[in-house]
Amino acid sequence: MRRILNYTLTNYGAESELSHFRTVKFRRDKPLDRETAYHLARALYGKDNDLEAVMIAARAIRSMKYIPQLEG
Repeated sequence: MRRILNYTLTNYGAESELSHFRTVKFRRDKPLDRETAYHLARALYGKDNDLEAVMIAARAIRSMKYIPQLEG
C-alpha cells in the first residue's frame, strides 16, 4: 500500500510546486484526486495573501464534482 507522508514545504519548495500547478489544466471531467489535492494544499499552506495562489486554488475547487463538508 502506498502512503503519502505528511510534509511541510520550504518557501522554495512551495514556489516550485505552485509553478507546476500554474500550468495544470483542472477539468470537471477529470476531478482532482486526493493525492493531487494534498500536494496542492501543501503548496498553498501559508499563501493566504498570495492572489495567484488563491486563483490556483479556485481553479482546482471549480474542477471538483462536489465540495466535501467539514464535520463538527
